[in-house]
Amino acid sequence: MICWGCSGDDYYSPDLNMDLLPDRKDYYSENYGTQALAKEIYDAYTGKGNDSVYIKMVKYDEDTRSQPLLTFTEAKWPIKMRNLDNGLLEFGYRDFQTGMMPLKMTVTINIMLKQNTAQDTIWLKGIEGSVRTRATSVQPIGTLFPQSDDAELEGYFVCSTKKLYVLFDLMLPIAIKAHITGKK
Repeated sequence: MICWGCSGDDYYSPDLNMDLLPDRKDYYSENYGTQALAKEIYDAYTGKGNDSVYIKMVKYDEDTRSQPLLTFTEAKWPIKMRNLDNGLLEFGYRDFQTGMMPLKMTVTINIMLKQNTAQDTIWLKGIEGSVRTRATSVQPIGTLFPQSDDAELEGYFVCSTKKLYVLFDLMLPIAIKAHITGKK
């Protein structure tokens, strides 16, 4: 099933004046010069048996989305990465599901990278991430599927230890964030 309100540019109303919206190609085609940084993270977390991290779903307070209230599920799960020609790193996971989470969740976001002055930490920042959920065979007809095109990500990668830490605000109607950690 598709959530028509969150399915991206292909489903904009024909009445919408597209000239008023920014052209995404303008900022996705810019060369950020971070190809080497993206490759370092990509090399650390790709390949059979090397692509898994711990994903923990945490419920936050609804008012400020800053106070963690409840960790309701955690699992080791494979992540997907792709180096983009402009130096961004495409990051996400597919069909994440645990016993406590009845829907399957797929997320994708493009991450901008910046190395700190000590050259040991790469800072990660992403906006406009895509979050899609879908039902499993046990979901009743009429189940709501939370979706978002506004997910945000921040985190870091330590080059010397290959430690990855990501806080992924899914921007769903309920305040859920994914805490993603990995160490190689």
